[in-house]
Amino acid sequence: MPYKRLPAEEVSQRITGFRELLEARGIEGSLIVQKVDLYYLSGTDQDAHLWVPRSGEPLLMVRNNMERALEDAALEHIVPLSGFSQIPSLIRAHLGQTPGSMGLEMDVLPANMYLAYRKLFPETKMADVSPLIRRLRMKKSPYEIDIIRRAAHMADQLFQRIPGFIKESRTDMDLVLRAEAFYRMQGHPGLCR
Repeated sequence: MPYKRLPAEEVSQRITGFRELLEARGIEGSLIVQKVDLYYLSGTDQDAHLWVPRSGEPLLMVRNNMERALEDAALEHIVPLSGFSQIPSLIRAHLGQTPGSMGLEMDVLPANMYLAYRKLFPETKMADVSPLIRRLRMKKSPYEIDIIRRAAHMADQLFQRIPGFIKESRTDMDLVLRAEAFYRMQGHPGLCR
């Protein structure tokens, strides 16, 4: 099964919902770095920072694989990020000013990263947007419900094959490889949390 890009309309609806939550809290924008949230709001899980302003277009700043980010992300504004210290100037250029307030995913952000953002944005008020993202992600769209159904069907098929895989496997690693190979043949990316 070929790779399918996250639909642009799905990303657009998620960004719109997130902006509404930012607006309600009076936060000018949010810097997203956690891979799951990054994928949810952009369509890519690159080493990147996503600036989501409460108005205007999001900005995806990509550290490594720009080509793949352009392929994956359902966003218009994607730029290379050569270094962490470049983030404020990229946001300022995109926004037209330094944000007065900024949301961060403080439930998963390491303390040293928070301190680094404080240094980069010394005049910017920082806010925790983790509850906002969780609230947004708990409501499932028809697209997400369909994906969940397909994933559950894929898991059912795998579990039906596990007894045979156990008989064929010589080691536990061999069993894991057979299960992963089956998942990948079904279109699964192969990453199991």
